[in-house]
Amino acid sequence: MPPGFSIRDHHDKKVRMRHSVYAISLPGLFMLALAACEPVPTPITDTGECGADEMGALVGTPLAAVTLPADPNRPIRTLGPNDIMTMDFNPTRLNIFTDENGIITRLSCG
Repeated sequence: MPPGFSIRDHHDKKVRMRHSVYAISLPGLFMLALAACEPVPTPITDTGECGADEMGALVGTPLAAVTLPADPNRPIRTLGPNDIMTMDFNPTRLNIFTDENGIITRLSCG
């Protein structure tokens, strides 16, 4: 054994280190638990400003058979059943939801 080494000192260091790990991780776990309680905001699905209400007849139509107007002030986003979408809300953006076969199932603004 090296000079000045004692089993008791070694044990005390391990215990102090273990306690400091608990002190660091417990507040983190508490914050994680609080974050899990946050309500998830529901996206606004208005149909007015983007023209979704005017295009309601497109529901049930294959997306490939639809010609949409190209307007830089009215962006269009197409979303399939497993697509990821951002939660930012743009009232002028038309969202076109399709099923796995490319059939339009829903239209909304956002």
